[in-house]
Amino acid sequence: DNAGLAAGDVIQSVNRKPMQSAADVKAALSKIPNGEDALVLIWSQGGSTFRVMHSGDHS
Repeated sequence: DNAGLAAGDVIQSVNRKPMQSAADVKAALSKIPNGEDALVLIWSQGGSTFRVMHSGDHS
């Protein structure tokens, strides 16, 4: 599952911590224990929205 991401979407923060690069996002998501969720701020089509990413969504 891609957590509702589409081509061109930008992950701005994970659990309210700003992300500067894809490497930052990967590192932040790798620290989320199985069974826990992350609050992800995503910029898409000119607007930002928060979404919950379930721990299995990034495997």
